[in-house]
Parts: sequence; C-alpha cells; structure tokens
Amino acid sequence: MAQLPIRYAGFYDVPLGFLVNREGATFFFESRFDEMLDEYEDFYTAYRLATPIDMTDEDAVTAVWSALPGAAARIGRVMVSEIRFDETRRRFIDDSVFLRLRDS
Repeated sequence: MAQLPIRYAGFYDVPLGFLVNREGATFFFESRFDEMLDEYEDFYTAYRLATPIDMTDEDAVTAVWSALPGAAARIGRVMVSEIRFDETRRRFIDDSVFLRLRDS
C-alpha cells in the first residue's frame, strides 16, 4: 500500500485530526474528546471535503481547518488502532485506511 502525506492539528499519542489527499480528493479524519469518558475517542470519523486542497499551500490548509467538519461530507469511521502511521505518527498514513472505513 502507498504512504500518503498528512497535515495534522493537535496530537495526543496520535493526531487528533488530520488532512490527507487521495485520488484527487481531500479527506479529514477527526477524533473528538469524549467528556463522559474524559479521553479521546478510539476512532476517527472520516469526511470528504467538497473541494480538494493543495496541502503545500499554507493559506489553504489554515483556511480549511476553521471550516471543518462542516465543509465536508461524512463518509464513515475507522478505529485509531487500524490506521498505520509512520514511526513519528505525524507525517504519513498507509492508504489501506480507506479499505477499513465503515458506516456507523
């Protein structure tokens, strides 16, 4: 499987949210804080942005963070443990994550 570069915001063992481009589309993965459990969810909710962004354009990346997740369509979720990150957990994910997305 291919390694896809990510841009992340927030980090607690893993990115709390990240953007990734694949096949001409931009996706947003988000793990929210659960107040009842007092910790972050063990899954990411995945969204597809209406318009792809250039991940090398700092202004575009900054602008999209403030519009998420409202500017995107929910496409499923995946367990955090099912995502293969690079060793730093900050640069790449394995694109097999898209095979693991499921509705719920």
